[in-house]
Amino acid sequence: MSTELNALANQECKLIGGLEAMPSRHPAAEESHTEGEGAVRPLSLVGGGTIVKRLERVEIKERVYSYSIVDGPIPVSDQVATIKVGEKGDGTAAVIERSSEF
Repeated sequence: MSTELNALANQECKLIGGLEAMPSRHPAAEESHTEGEGAVRPLSLVGGGTIVKRLERVEIKERVYSYSIVDGPIPVSDQVATIKVGEKGDGTAAVIERSSEF
């Protein structure tokens, strides 16, 4: 799945890679913080519940982030989501590509 945004790819990459930014970007997210060295992020949900995500991979130059869900109310197992931030050919827009494997 991909989405084109009227934003610069590097700016969008900083927002997506900022583990604390999820509540400002997703209506179901209420609060987020990192634990330990920043690889684990509990994400409090509006209405209750917590999803715990772990950062699995970061490739700064390629603007790629991969996360897994390690705990929470969502009935998934062995899920890894990858977000890649690219740019439109002329550099005027960011292209966000999302994928998940289960």
